[in-house]
Amino acid sequence: MIVTRKQMIECELNSNLSVEELMEKAGRGCAYALMDEISLEKDLLILCGKGNNGGDGFVIARILLENQYRVKVYLAENTITSETALKMAKRLNPDVFVEEDIMNIIDQSDVIVDCIYGFSFHGEIKNELIGLFDAVNQSEAQIFSVDLNSGLEADTGCKDPHTLISETTLVLGHFKIAHLLRKDHQCFQKLKLIELDLPEPQNSILFELNASIFKKLLPVKAVDSYKNVNGRTLCITGSSQTIGAALLCTQAAWKTGIGYLHLASEKEVLQAAVQAFPVTVTHDLAHSSIPELLYEADSVVIGCGCDHLENFDEILISLLEDAQLPVVIDAYALRRMSQHLHVLDASRCPVILTPHLGEFSDLCSCSVQEIKKDKLQLAKMFAQQHGVTLVLKGPHTIVAAADGRLYINQTGHQNLAKAGSGDVLAGLIAGFCAQQLDPFIACCMAVWMHGKASDITTVPDPVFSASDLLNALDLIYQ
Repeated sequence: MIVTRKQMIECELNSNLSVEELMEKAGRGCAYALMDEISLEKDLLILCGKGNNGGDGFVIARILLENQYRVKVYLAENTITSETALKMAKRLNPDVFVEEDIMNIIDQSDVIVDCIYGFSFHGEIKNELIGLFDAVNQSEAQIFSVDLNSGLEADTGCKDPHTLISETTLVLGHFKIAHLLRKDHQCFQKLKLIELDLPEPQNSILFELNASIFKKLLPVKAVDSYKNVNGRTLCITGSSQTIGAALLCTQAAWKTGIGYLHLASEKEVLQAAVQAFPVTVTHDLAHSSIPELLYEADSVVIGCGCDHLENFDEILISLLEDAQLPVVIDAYALRRMSQHLHVLDASRCPVILTPHLGEFSDLCSCSVQEIKKDKLQLAKMFAQQHGVTLVLKGPHTIVAAADGRLYINQTGHQNLAKAGSGDVLAGLIAGFCAQQLDPFIACCMAVWMHGKASDITTVPDPVFSASDLLNALDLIYQ
């Protein structure tokens, strides 16, 4: 379960456990997790903040000491403001606490446990703590953080430049949004969930997806089905100079299980498409109207490799004005869409936009740096404001629905950062949309599948291409 900071507070309040009981349970769970990782001969330093996160640290110290570990505790802020944490601190022998020479103690420690800030942290690390944080990050100790790395914001994944970097972060009760944005902030290598048996929030807007859920969501074909009822995708893609984009997009759409594949483009593109993939039904854009093309489709994708198509703006605007089926807008169509947002707002069809950060910057008139500060919230706001499903591509691709639902993708590898990868994703989205799936669910499935294919491919990164990504898609169904 993934929760926001506010939801986590509600889960704790609804747990029927007191603050003291929760603190004892969290600290004990973390201590046992640490004992699984650390041998008795290691020297441990536990850094405690002034609030309840520090209280967890005091419990951890007590349990470890009871099990014969060598432990020292340092009050990072020289005070304790939580009554419950203070109660836990008083259960420790005063000799455990260190007050001076902390830099030398850091250097001498084999393991450092970060219990300074919890999920309420927001903003910047205090100036008086920067030296401490930097010393920890520069040490050779094995570092563990409890719940969230100190300096990392729970709901945004934003981090202070001096945020503590851990090998493992011990997550208390439920995962927070920041835990899903590891590739963005790179604050930890591993996560370990400490079960607290907390209730789940009643209404979570955060959608979760894994291999099991993906396979359950796949459309099932009836035994008496036929090609026209299994989904028909129309790809308005490619030009004489970018034929490959059309080939990648169309073949990706086919990989979702659709029954009919249509391609509307220039003659050179159509000829290449039929040679590469004979099941493609072709339409010469020069002699086809948008209403005619829509009659034979259940979803449309437009924009991949369309940079040199004649009258492209007219085609895009006509599509948005006439379509009542899902339309996926990608690549060149996104760049043009930023000039025609009024048409987007007036459209009657479900629209899916698939920008990377630069393209989203043009669409929402925010700088890339501003977007990075709170991608999730900006994506959600844009989707709601314009009534679209937004697929914001990146190391952790975000899918935001107009009704507020969100998905943060966990699959994918850096080999996706190559030409043609986005064409494959656009085709997958359009293919799933053609099969009567909710556009948000279709996008989540496509994004997950796209990333999963890059994870499982046997082709090494230096020579990996989007064509290899297409081949790897087949393995996911096995």
